[in-house]
Amino acid sequence: MRKAFMSIIASLALFGALLSLSGVATADHMFARWDQTTPVPGQRLHWFPVCILGTTFPADTGFFVAHGWIAFSWTERTAEERRGFNYPTTTFMLEIDGVPQKSAQHNNRDAIADTKGKWFVTEIHKGLPAGPHVFTFTWYIDGSIDIFTPGDFKDAHFAGSCTGTITFV
Repeated sequence: MRKAFMSIIASLALFGALLSLSGVATADHMFARWDQTTPVPGQRLHWFPVCILGTTFPADTGFFVAHGWIAFSWTERTAEERRGFNYPTTTFMLEIDGVPQKSAQHNNRDAIADTKGKWFVTEIHKGLPAGPHVFTFTWYIDGSIDIFTPGDFKDAHFAGSCTGTITFV
């Protein structure tokens, strides 16, 4: 049952597609449009090319990072599992050049797919200046739903991290 919560680590590539299906945002975003009917002026930076391949991006060009968690088979989750997923200890953090970035949390419930998403969106409206910039992506999960090292509710467990460099040109 709890494997569904950790399946995000193995299926992070699905985030982009699932993000486009998200509901109405709770905050006004310049780049991370949630309705997908409006052209997106910014570009999403995804962890995979940054951490695995390294990548380049235009300097002084706005972008956003959106990552987090998705729980499959939401209606089959126990009350304890739902509580652990919804609690702030199940989170995502982004650092750029060692500086923690602020993010807005967005929750999405897709009844047809029976999923619940918990997304953290960071936008850098004016982009970053030319040169290399180090991005660190880190995921935490509540101890009550950690299947690898089970723990207590409200106890944040490290779930994974990757660091990579984007060269802004």
